[in-house]
Amino acid sequence: MPRSSEKPSALCLASVLAMGTSVILMFLAIVIGSSISSAIKNRHREDYSSEAIDVTQDGQPIIRHYDHFSPSGNFEMDLDRNRIPRPPEVQWIPSMPGVSLPYESTPRPMALASRGRPIQVQQLTGGAWMNEDWFFVWNGKAEGAGYFEGYDAERLQRIGYIDVSGFQESKPNLDDQFTFDGYSLANGYLDMSQVLSRGRGRAFLLLEDGTVLHIDFLQRTVSPLIEEAICVGTRTAYTGNETVLRLVVRTADSIEEFNDRGEFIGRFPTPPELQEAQLRFFHDEGNAVLDADVTDYTDLGPQEMANTISERPHVVVQYDPNGQVETMTPVNTRSSLRVSVIDTNMATVAVPSLVWVFGILIPMMVISRDVPGPWAHDASTMEVFWGALTAISPATILVLLVSFALAWLTWRHHRRTGESGTWVWVMFVFLTGLPGYVGYRLHRRWPRLESAPEIELTGTEVFA
Repeated sequence: MPRSSEKPSALCLASVLAMGTSVILMFLAIVIGSSISSAIKNRHREDYSSEAIDVTQDGQPIIRHYDHFSPSGNFEMDLDRNRIPRPPEVQWIPSMPGVSLPYESTPRPMALASRGRPIQVQQLTGGAWMNEDWFFVWNGKAEGAGYFEGYDAERLQRIGYIDVSGFQESKPNLDDQFTFDGYSLANGYLDMSQVLSRGRGRAFLLLEDGTVLHIDFLQRTVSPLIEEAICVGTRTAYTGNETVLRLVVRTADSIEEFNDRGEFIGRFPTPPELQEAQLRFFHDEGNAVLDADVTDYTDLGPQEMANTISERPHVVVQYDPNGQVETMTPVNTRSSLRVSVIDTNMATVAVPSLVWVFGILIPMMVISRDVPGPWAHDASTMEVFWGALTAISPATILVLLVSFALAWLTWRHHRRTGESGTWVWVMFVFLTGLPGYVGYRLHRRWPRLESAPEIELTGTEVFA
């Protein structure tokens, strides 16, 4: 019959006690650690800030400084880094609507898997001006394939489908569906997509071959709008009291703009040296500005990303009323990424166990991709894993040292008490750290160990 320390119930009880200890440690980390973290952030306030290029409503490019320690530290500067005074009653200088136009979609393999549903649906139409609801239904995979499905909003009956050939009454086969880059739709937010945009009773879809299709739900037709596109996006525009959408298409050498009915508005050339940069485009009432982030993220290793990126080079392009390049101004934005790294290290030390590091913390960082590393472009899940491990390596080394020390204490104590199952408990404590060691010592009554009295030899002893 196994002793009490060998029974599965003993491990279960020790695990429960370990989890309780973890909760207490986490609570202490929140109460005490947050005070320490606030003191550190206040002392090194410059390490908790970031900057971004923005454009005011009157078309003036500015640099916004964000203080992540306190919103009261936010302010605006011109491109020469001169601080712009705000009127007393203004807490934020309003921005002109803009749209992000990346050079390539950012792969997020875990984002697709974490959605949890094989079929994704995006609503494209609906409202008082149209009595039909059209949805984009796609397979939720990186190699995206989908079709449009419409319903009568009043009778709640299916109208039909739209595929590459136009309107159909039956569900399209896979060969007749639209194919596109599924990464862009993986985040689940249509307004952030670079392949699918909506208009007034219309949708615009970027196919794999670079063709942008114009889907007219009113006429139930499909027609090509533009070829050789890199990505699409939408921005808001104001005409009188009405807010409308504008379609913005990035090609190899230009930014082209259309209204929400697919009608051409204007073309803005992209300077040759900026045609592979990450772009943000601002345009309203004759003021057009292009923000080009020319940072070479592929040359930044995990350690560089984990520490402060002190400066990121940008080029701000301003266009004249005819849509031609008027000025090009190099600007460096200054940012810090220390917040997530310090907070992550504190979280690791709060519950010092390898189960917490490798079983919970790193997988969460990989899934969310919220970890410094070379993931800004074409990183695999394994590369992001090593980036996460590098970011928390100081705390992980400390956790390993604590685990080895507690495992040795467990081995020493278990051997002295004469119990069996020594290595089971050694591995339990090694993996669960301090919470596991507390659970191990408290899960049962241990025999009292007393030192044997010294025996004095009288000279009459017989040794066999």
